Amino acid sequence: MAENNLFKEVVTKNIVSVSDGRLKILETMDITMYGSKAWAFTLQKIGERKNKEFLFDLGLLMGNDSVKEIKDLFKKKKSLLSNKIQQPDNIIQLLGFGRVKIENNEKKFIVKIDKNHIMDYGKELYGEKSMIPYFYAGIYTAFLKEFYKLKEKLNIKKTGDKIFFYN
Repeated sequence: MAENNLFKEVVTKNIVSVSDGRLKILETMDITMYGSKAWAFTLQKIGERKNKEFLFDLGLLMGNDSVKEIKDLFKKKKSLLSNKIQQPDNIIQLLGFGRVKIENNEKKFIVKIDKNHIMDYGKELYGEKSMIPYFYAGIYTAFLKEFYKLKEKLNIKKTGDKIFFYN
C-alpha cells in the first residue's frame, strides 16, 4: 500500500514528468537513461584511477564471460533462434553492449558504433578525455575473437564525433 501512495504522490505533484520523450525527476534528472549515465561515470573513474589498459582488460573479462554464457544458452535453444539473432552484432545489441555494425574484410575488422548510450554519456560528460571506449574495445574484442577468430585486440579510432574499433 505504501508503494501506491508514493506513486500517487509522485504523479499528482508532478515530481516525475515526461519531457522530450524522457522520464524526468523534478523536470531535470533524466531517469530513463540514468543507469547509462552512472555506468559512464563509474567507468571513467576506474580509467582515471587505473589506466586505459585496465579498462580494456575489464571489458575483455566482461565480454569473455558474456560470450561464453550466450553461446551456451544458444546451444541449448538453437532450434528457436533464427540466423539473424545469432549474428555477433545482433548478440552484442541484445546483451546491451550497444548497437554496432561489424565489417569483416579479409581478416580486417571494423566495429562501427551506431548507438551506445554509455559511450554517448561519456562523450557528453568528459569529451575527448572519455576513457569509456577502452572498456568497449575489450568487450568487442572478446566477441570478435570468439566469432571470427580475431588474434589481436581492437584499437580505437576517433573521427569527428564518431568512434570505431579496428584491428
